[in-house]
Amino acid sequence: MKNFEQPHFSNIPGPKKEEDNSKMSRRDFLKKAALFSAMAILSPKELLGQQTKFPELSDDAEIEEISKFINKHKEPINYAELWKKETPVLFIGERHTLKSDKDEIIKSLPEFKKLGVTHLAMEMLQEKQQKIIDDYLAGKVARDKVLKIFKNGWNKGPGIPEKYMELIDAAKSNGIRILAIDLYTKYDTGKFFRKRNTNWARIAEAILKDKKARILFYCGQSHSGYNKVDDSANEILKKIGIKSKVVEFAGGEIASDDPYFFVDKIAKAAQNLKIDQKKFGLRINSNDDVRGMDYVIHLPQIEESNI
Repeated sequence: MKNFEQPHFSNIPGPKKEEDNSKMSRRDFLKKAALFSAMAILSPKELLGQQTKFPELSDDAEIEEISKFINKHKEPINYAELWKKETPVLFIGERHTLKSDKDEIIKSLPEFKKLGVTHLAMEMLQEKQQKIIDDYLAGKVARDKVLKIFKNGWNKGPGIPEKYMELIDAAKSNGIRILAIDLYTKYDTGKFFRKRNTNWARIAEAILKDKKARILFYCGQSHSGYNKVDDSANEILKKIGIKSKVVEFAGGEIASDDPYFFVDKIAKAAQNLKIDQKKFGLRINSNDDVRGMDYVIHLPQIEESNI
């Protein structure tokens, strides 16, 4: 794969500034602004339809509220319905230490291939490693050489490097190209975090010059979402006219030290409802300060939760 030239993002503003919340919270301001905009362009009937289609659940909702929400709005997983053809990019945010998230992607790659996915972009690989990955996919490099990349540079626990390698092999068998997208520094500051996300957008923009291309971004949950102080990768893409959807996982392997508290609470609510062994999806209003996603996929829980 050829190296991509750095395009000029003259139309991308700098990092977001925090709003003045002396009179109202950031979340309240965003909700009021969104409601005002909707009322300005939609009839009452259309507005009601929008509210029904995109139910809202605050990231600070308690378990009881989340349980009621799940009972009312849970639905079967349908990636074709979730990821429409007019949207070229899907972000799926994983929890790095959990194998269950990776297993879901590995199992679903044939379906993604049918949906037209051409590239799997992986945070776990640095851009400078692209040639090694290309050579492996072409049969010119031994498997152990790629596995060593994960063991040395992206080892998140026992069995995790091997799972990423399984993901590479699944992409290879389905004819999906791998994009090594990340940058690296020992000091991952907020400024560098945004630089990483901007680099991802640069690569995506170059790939999507081919109108037939579709990219599945597989990355940590903190890199994509809405209304965050540091611009997330999907927001940077939006500023250059590239549509995307954002999905996060809940359930699966439940780790007691898992920091993703909102999806942890979804898993706990599923336990209370006695559907923790079920796979289901939730469409969620993304206009929130912390949650920031379009969809949650709850995976069958395979460990007891200590939430």
